[in-house]
Amino acid sequence: MRLYSMLFNNVTTKKVATLLGPVEVCPNPKEHLSTLYDRILKILVTMPEEAVYRKHTESIVQDRLKSLQNAPDILTFENKYQYQVEEMIYQARCEFITALKMAEFKAWEPLVAKPPEDQWKWPIN
Repeated sequence: MRLYSMLFNNVTTKKVATLLGPVEVCPNPKEHLSTLYDRILKILVTMPEEAVYRKHTESIVQDRLKSLQNAPDILTFENKYQYQVEEMIYQARCEFITALKMAEFKAWEPLVAKPPEDQWKWPIN
């Protein structure tokens, strides 16, 4: 608890540091994270409903977005997931890029060519 109290200014209960190296405190984390989650969901909607990536990612993002919207403050949200919100913003940015790439590559479509029969055999002779 002492470490967490170091992150907050006791006068305003405003977060003053993340203790995550070069990661700065986000001035408006709720809006920033909500926007990222909305963007991810918009990309996922373009994928087929049966795509495994869409199913799992959509489930996680919707759960976190709902928790973020229902949390009375950011500290409650951070405690639920055991991450600082700045870490979750970083994760959401990475997921946004991944979602863009998955949509671009259309990973749910069948392979262009059939893989060799012994592709996954080990050891290789």
